[in-house]
Amino acid sequence: MTLLITGLALFILTHMIPSISPFKSTLVSSMGDGGYKGVFSILALAGLSENTSWSKVRRPLLRIWDIMGWMKEHFGKEYAANSRETIRRQTIHQFEQARLIDR
Repeated sequence: MTLLITGLALFILTHMIPSISPFKSTLVSSMGDGGYKGVFSILALAGLSENTSWSKVRRPLLRIWDIMGWMKEHFGKEYAANSRETIRRQTIHQFEQARLIDR
């Protein structure tokens, strides 16, 4: 039950963050840009967006370009093309090391 409540809180917060600029800048400065990108990468890898229920979570095979496109489409987060390597190295690699994702 604790995991469900934590997941729900995280889900709600990640949907509110992009719309609250002062909170977003505080979060980015405390987590770092990599941590902020990490949150959105996890949401992309799970296929979660604002209108997706938990029962629809899936495990799609996504390339870094797909993750970046998903961030733009669902959360309005547009990253430059040269951010691809940064996301791969600083986010996806860490998820692989923690065994959250498989290559």
